[in-house]
Amino acid sequence: LSDNMYTEYVSENAGSVKGTELKAIKKLADYYKRMQIIRENAAIGARKAYEKKFNKMAKKYSKSKRIHDERAQIIKTLNYQKEYEHNLKEVCKQLGIKKLRGGTEPTTNTRFIVQGLGFKNLDRIVAESTSDRNSVTIKDSKTGKTAKIVYKKVKVTVENDSLYDKVVPYMIPSGLYSFQKMNKVGSHYSEKLNESLGLYQLVFIGFKGDQLFMAEQYQGAGFSGDSLSISMKLEATTQKDINDLFDFGERKTLRDNKKDLSFQRLEVQFKKEQKQFLDQEAEKREILKAISKHQGSFYASDYQYGIWEQEVEVTGN
Repeated sequence: LSDNMYTEYVSENAGSVKGTELKAIKKLADYYKRMQIIRENAAIGARKAYEKKFNKMAKKYSKSKRIHDERAQIIKTLNYQKEYEHNLKEVCKQLGIKKLRGGTEPTTNTRFIVQGLGFKNLDRIVAESTSDRNSVTIKDSKTGKTAKIVYKKVKVTVENDSLYDKVVPYMIPSGLYSFQKMNKVGSHYSEKLNESLGLYQLVFIGFKGDQLFMAEQYQGAGFSGDSLSISMKLEATTQKDINDLFDFGERKTLRDNKKDLSFQRLEVQFKKEQKQFLDQEAEKREILKAISKHQGSFYASDYQYGIWEQEVEVTGN
């Protein structure tokens, strides 16, 4: 019987017996033992119910994450295709070359020079620059004309970022299929903007409990230097305000954003539940270790059931 449990029983005046003879003391000890078993069984029952609830949520999260990841890949692919076509059109315009559907004139495809890399196929030059989000200067060996694709890095710091359960960093460029996302790098968010796409709408949405927060700013890549650092402060907002912000043009940003935020909200809830579950699991293992140490062979298998033996993997964007 632990000291805490003994103190609890004493405070409740539980198991009071008369006399101090051995028989009375044994009666009191038996009472404490029965109460301990009752409480342990109740705790095990509550734990099983909690595990069942958590297991159900874990399955829902796993299914939602799979759908979310597939959708995110589709959006990324469609955005890349749009940006590649845009970059190729801009390069052809700068070089005075006719752009055909899906590429350029075959006779002009292999006469272009990239500094340090020699001659390369124009389509490949543009594809690599778009995929890697790197600037490139292209020279036409026949005419001497040059063309540039320019990407510049923007780093965003969110005030009090650590106070939010999660911050989702969207950037909405003109002319692409849907939104893109910035990457979390240490204490800030970073991504390269395409100068020829003009202004990007940077939208940061934060979760804190049931409350939503948001900040927005228009930013292009026309600044001097290779990078720019900015700071943004999130303010309390509503789902309607967010919908209004993403509801414009022919792009699918509103639909995509609603689905993305729905998943982000689920992920925040799941991670909270998972932390609580893992904390309780660690505490359970410490208790079992302590009891096993004092009692030698212990009925640990009685406590090992259900999802306690499962590992839940969390990945995320």
